[in-house]
Amino acid sequence: MKRFVRLLMALLFLSVMTYAKDENASVPMSGTVCNSKCVVPVNNAPTCDLQCTDKTGDAVFVGDSGKVTKIENSEMAMPHMRKHVKVMATPTEKERERLLWINEISNN
Repeated sequence: MKRFVRLLMALLFLSVMTYAKDENASVPMSGTVCNSKCVVPVNNAPTCDLQCTDKTGDAVFVGDSGKVTKIENSEMAMPHMRKHVKVMATPTEKERERLLWINEISNN
């Protein structure tokens, strides 16, 4: 009986750890860092206008899939403005799926 309880506890612990790890996992993404005022529709998909010089909007990430997501730690992304990049990002807890926290960024 003790062996069964220990096995059950170990299984429960591992499942909780796996769930917690997946919840905060970084996701690899590629796209363009852009000013929110410079996002324009092209063929019904949001795209960054690389000729736009407006600096009044928020920093956003325009994914290759066409999804636009605001960048919470925009100071990290500013040097890569209007460039195609690869990022490792974590959706924030505050507004999951609408805000990103960039962990790593590199030019593509």
